[in-house]
Amino acid sequence: MKGRVLVIGGGNVAVDVARTALRLGAKSVELISLEQRDEMPAYKEEIEATLAENIKIVNGWGPKRILGNGSVTGIELKRCTRVFDENKRFNPAFDENDLTTIDADQIIVAIGQSVDEELVSHIKVENFRGCFKADPATGQTSVPGIFAGGDNATGPMSVIDAVAAGKRVAESIERFLKARICSATGSRIPLRPIPQAFMPTLDKVEKKSRPQATELARPAG
Repeated sequence: MKGRVLVIGGGNVAVDVARTALRLGAKSVELISLEQRDEMPAYKEEIEATLAENIKIVNGWGPKRILGNGSVTGIELKRCTRVFDENKRFNPAFDENDLTTIDADQIIVAIGQSVDEELVSHIKVENFRGCFKADPATGQTSVPGIFAGGDNATGPMSVIDAVAAGKRVAESIERFLKARICSATGSRIPLRPIPQAFMPTLDKVEKKSRPQATELARPAG
C-alpha cells in the first residue's frame, strides 16, 4: 500500500484499518469520522494508540463525493452538524454548504452497514435499526425457515456476540430441519447428549496477562 490513505469511519474496525494501512507502507493515513472525538464508538485506548502513531483523525465530517478521473485523487467532505437525533438514535445531519476536500491516493470505507430491504422485502425489518426482525432466542425471522443472527439482527455488536449468535442460530436451524424430517417420516430423532470427554474444562488452562499491542514509532509531520 502506497501514498496517502483515507479511512472513512469512527469505530474499532476503522481504527484497525487505519493502523494496518500504515503497517502496509502507506505514506500517510487520515481517519474521517462523523462523530466528534468523544462520540466516536472506537475504544478510547484504540483512539489513543492511533494518535500515537501519528494518524490524523478528522472529526465532524462525512463523505459527499469521491474525487478522481479514472483513479482516486481525493474526497469532498461535508460538515456533520449532528450524529444522533433527539431520541439518541443514529441519524446524522449535514451542512451541505460547508464543504472541504482532502487529497488521497486510496480511500477505504469502514463504516456500519444495513440490510438491503429490497433484496429481502419478504422478511420484516425493524426500520429504526435497519435489521432483520428475528426471535432473540431462536433467530428465526418472520419467514419460517429463514434465520438471522449477528449484526443483521441486533445492530452493531462485538465479534463475540456475532459468533455466539451463529452457534445459537445453527442449533435452531438443526432443530427446525429435524422437526421437518420427523414430521415427514413420522419418526422421532432423540437429542444426543455431548460425551463428557468433549465437554470443555479449565483444568489445564494457563492464565496469562493480556499483551500490549506494539505502536509504530512515527515522526511528526
